[in-house]
Amino acid sequence: MICFSTASRPNRFIMSFSLITIILTLLMAGPIKADSFLTLGEAIKMAQDHSFTVQASGYILKAAELNLNSANAERYPTLSLNASGFYINKLQSINALPVEMEIGSHENYQADLNLSFPIYTGGKLSGLIGAAKAASEAGSYEYETQKMAIAFQSRRAWLNLSMRQRLVNSAKASLNRIRIIKENIINLYQNGLADSVDILETELAYENGHEHLLQMENELHNASTALAILTGIRSNGVIELPPDIPTPDSSIIYYQYFLVDTDLISRPELKKISSQIKSARQLVKIKNAAYLPRLTGFGRYSIGKPNRDMFDAEWNDYFSAGLALNWEFNFGGKTGNNVASAKQQLLSTRTNYLAVEEKLMLEAETSLENILSAYKLYESSKRKQNITGNKFRLAKEKQQAGGLTVNRLLEIESEYSAAEQIYYVSQLKYYINESYFLYAIGSDKIYGGF
Repeated sequence: MICFSTASRPNRFIMSFSLITIILTLLMAGPIKADSFLTLGEAIKMAQDHSFTVQASGYILKAAELNLNSANAERYPTLSLNASGFYINKLQSINALPVEMEIGSHENYQADLNLSFPIYTGGKLSGLIGAAKAASEAGSYEYETQKMAIAFQSRRAWLNLSMRQRLVNSAKASLNRIRIIKENIINLYQNGLADSVDILETELAYENGHEHLLQMENELHNASTALAILTGIRSNGVIELPPDIPTPDSSIIYYQYFLVDTDLISRPELKKISSQIKSARQLVKIKNAAYLPRLTGFGRYSIGKPNRDMFDAEWNDYFSAGLALNWEFNFGGKTGNNVASAKQQLLSTRTNYLAVEEKLMLEAETSLENILSAYKLYESSKRKQNITGNKFRLAKEKQQAGGLTVNRLLEIESEYSAAEQIYYVSQLKYYINESYFLYAIGSDKIYGGF
């Protein structure tokens, strides 16, 4: 008996499509590790977006811009409306026989529409607008100050984490070298070519290396936490950074011929103080305006009952226009003292500018010297790493041939490990010192990568 199954064969196209879909899903669920690396530029951008101080200074800047708009609006006419209504139960009257007449109306309604506009303020209005504009500029520079400060902090945190990662990798490599030495000594001991003291020395060296690795991993975790706080990254582990960074050789030529000058310092703090100086000048102008009169033009439309007709309780209206002059004098010298006080504030702001400029000049010169010194240390540590690496390679061969003690081999490995770590530290120290320099002169390069 021949039987036919009702189940059909799966379509090959559908199977291929399903397989491709599964693969794509897995790739999207588990991104390639290289894509998860946090670059220096990304860290700075994330830190700026996350910073509450940057956000707060942004709100202050917006408020200053709105205040400037408000000050500019003072030049335009102002329209106001005053209206009232009330009832009087008893009115005054004039009794002149044979006529008796009441003054006013029991029911009173009054509406006044006033239009006023400044004609001359003695410079006070332009001073207020100038001060508001300077405050807006100062707000923008304060916003830039906070962004640059966060960029500097996150840059240092990123470089410190990169240095800690390299130190951990170096400690792991050192521990692995000691482990290999330990295994070789055990083999020699089993063949009667080494004694128990050699084994104990390698075990002690391994434990010391393991302890050093634990310490480095703890410092790595702390550095990762510091960067996570700045950037707002919610990570329970260590933030992964790119494994390679450029060598300092490509940028040192620029710094070797760099001359620090006040014209090259572009810190937003100085620009902010410059705006404050402008504001102080406007304040002097505002105070001087008190010596001069203020002239205002106005127009008024009035309608009411009884309004101006006190003897006829009927609705009536009228229009008036004119000028108003206001000129105040104080016999105690109030205006003069206010002007003198504003001038002192101006001198104080100028002095503050010179103090900050001198401080930044000193920081720039110091950090530039530190860059040059750090590069020299980097070159020296690089040579020492190569020397100790070759020395360890030859010592290992010599020990395996029986011409070197285990203790001496471990000492040479320790020298190599120390030189390797100093090399990594010197490389990152160079970029950390460069960050101080870029921050001191206010370079836009501090916002980017290397």
